[in-house]
Amino acid sequence: MPQSAPLDRGEQATAQLADTLGRLVRQRIAASADPRGARDQLAGAVLECVSAIFAEAIGLESLGFTDAIRQADASGDMRAVWASLDALPGQHPAIDARPSLDAAQIHTLHCAARDFDWSSIRPEIFGSIFEQALDPARRHELGAHFTREADIARVIDPTIVTPWQRRIAAISTPGDAERVVAAMRGFHVLDPACGCGNFLYVVYREMKRLELTLARRWREVHELPPPPGPWFHREQLHGIEIDGFAAALARVVIAIGEQLAARELGLPIGPLEHLNTIVHGDALVIDWHRPAGALAIVGNPPYLGVRKLRRELGDERVEVLFARYPNNRAADYVTYWFTRALEVLRPGERAGYVCTNSVAQNESRAASIDLVLAAGGSITDAWKSYPWPGEAAVHIGIVNWVMSVWDGVRTLGGKEVLSISPGLTESVDVTVARRLGKNEGLCFMGVTPGNRGFVVTAEQRAEIVGKDPKSNAVIRPFLIGKDINREIGQRPSRWVIDFGIAEKTEAQAYSGAYKYIQRAVFVAKHSGSDRKTEAEKNRWWQFVRPRPELRAALKPLKSVLVVSRVSPHLIVSRQSAKLCFDGALMVFMFDEPYHFGILQSRLHSIWAWARGSTLEARLRYTNTTIFETFPFPPLSPTRYVPVVRPAGKKADRVASTAAAFEALRSAACAQQQLGLTKIHNQLETGAPSPLRDAYDALNDAVTDCYGFPEGVWRDEHEALRLLLQQNHRIAALP
Repeated sequence: MPQSAPLDRGEQATAQLADTLGRLVRQRIAASADPRGARDQLAGAVLECVSAIFAEAIGLESLGFTDAIRQADASGDMRAVWASLDALPGQHPAIDARPSLDAAQIHTLHCAARDFDWSSIRPEIFGSIFEQALDPARRHELGAHFTREADIARVIDPTIVTPWQRRIAAISTPGDAERVVAAMRGFHVLDPACGCGNFLYVVYREMKRLELTLARRWREVHELPPPPGPWFHREQLHGIEIDGFAAALARVVIAIGEQLAARELGLPIGPLEHLNTIVHGDALVIDWHRPAGALAIVGNPPYLGVRKLRRELGDERVEVLFARYPNNRAADYVTYWFTRALEVLRPGERAGYVCTNSVAQNESRAASIDLVLAAGGSITDAWKSYPWPGEAAVHIGIVNWVMSVWDGVRTLGGKEVLSISPGLTESVDVTVARRLGKNEGLCFMGVTPGNRGFVVTAEQRAEIVGKDPKSNAVIRPFLIGKDINREIGQRPSRWVIDFGIAEKTEAQAYSGAYKYIQRAVFVAKHSGSDRKTEAEKNRWWQFVRPRPELRAALKPLKSVLVVSRVSPHLIVSRQSAKLCFDGALMVFMFDEPYHFGILQSRLHSIWAWARGSTLEARLRYTNTTIFETFPFPPLSPTRYVPVVRPAGKKADRVASTAAAFEALRSAACAQQQLGLTKIHNQLETGAPSPLRDAYDALNDAVTDCYGFPEGVWRDEHEALRLLLQQNHRIAALP
């Protein structure tokens, strides 16, 4: 895990300066009847002084400002200082009324101007240190409360710097150089929660370095001199900040940073002007300005757990946010910035956020990373857990992505990986898994009636059977996905008239049921010829997909295992083989506790999520891509028969732990009056409980049955690697 390096000399000086100025403002706040007004007024005036002192320190402006402060310290009168501020050229923060300072406060300001080397200010940390220094409640150990450049680089480098470096390095012709220069002129960067402007300053300096690299590359491939610059200027930086003082501070930070970058890189130095593309506003409400050119989005949006939203933001604001972002209602506050970015970004554009590490988990992942991937984006670089300076012992997540399929280098936690999962772990390329012939014929999709007229209520069934008792044989309990996931007992909630693959004359023998669907189905299937095929019309008494292969496989069985085809969790349920299973279900031709344990295990779930697709962050289970590639524990190194339970204590342990888990889960449903989805939601939290212990025991038993290392089911990447290895080994068996 990376650790923050000690402060260098420039950082130490900057921290001490900001702390000194912060004390000055806090003294004023403590003595004021209006602390908020005093803070904003004096902090704004101090920012003006900072700009002026810095301008004189680097020789940019010389209007006697520091002399005015020295005289004010001697006389106790600040009027000459305020007059010198008014005389400065360029754009400076506007202060409605100049604050009055006592002798001690004037002396503090004079010492700050006199005793510090202002040319060594580190703008990427000055703003956040100064802002923190204003509020004692938010102060922390010196150097632990600001975002340092090395940390900012975790976002800036993969999202902005590295792609531009690759683009410049790929220039091989004059035409390439001209196109890249044009692209740089049209490139914009937005930080939609810019705070003190730290990210934007680092972006500006790095883009100016890239501009110099591009100029050198131009000269290497082009006979003509480069076109006049700048090719990237500060108006291509955009920020949104909800706090007015922080927005003003960002303008000062970037103005100072622009001057320092010009001196460092040997660029022309212009007047000290404050950036006018920093917007004071609520980024979750106002429009995000979309420039004409390409856009990258970076930043460190605020994090706030969903349980704290109302307490911190108030009910009114929370209701506004929930109405605007309905998919984020159960997610961390930071996920709202993912949603907004996806509304703005175009194909091929990039973004990177520092965020809470909860974005890789449950509802927050569904409202952030899953949305990125569903929109066609690819995670290019991430840190699942990173110690971010700003709060003691806080670990955050970092996510960088591109809105396109990405075949380039991916890095996770600073190391190159082949792929990155939605959970921000290294994933295995399971697309190379092979179909296992012995798995075929053991998992089927349920039937598709194709018309609601086949489905009847209990009352309708009773009426039909009352008139024709024989029809009872073709009116079957109809199990659907919601019954599995939501019903407390996981039992069918409706009935269906099912003639299977019977011919018309056979169906007519059940006169009550036949006459019912003749009224409910026949007319519908023969109305609107564009909606039904001739085959469907000619066999109107049958389901659109009656699944004869499923029916044949079910005949010898008393019970089966089923899962919902689309579900937030992979949930296995034991059911009678005599039911009619809807097409929203996948039906497994197993009924032993051993097979229940294998299918309900974390290993099977990991495989399913990796091999399957998703629908609105829910797993979509398929028999072909998931089940027919999933390797069960083999009977021996040379024999694989998934339908057969292996002999021995390991398989017995799977069966016994599976039976215990299934019984406890059923009891939990009954006791809490909840369906399986909500019970498995509780399991996913990892909170201790007897059911959680039983599930862990089941996963340990399944892992041991495979012969995998203990606890590997907790490691998604390693589990997938071993399962894929097992898949290839089994596929190679004769």
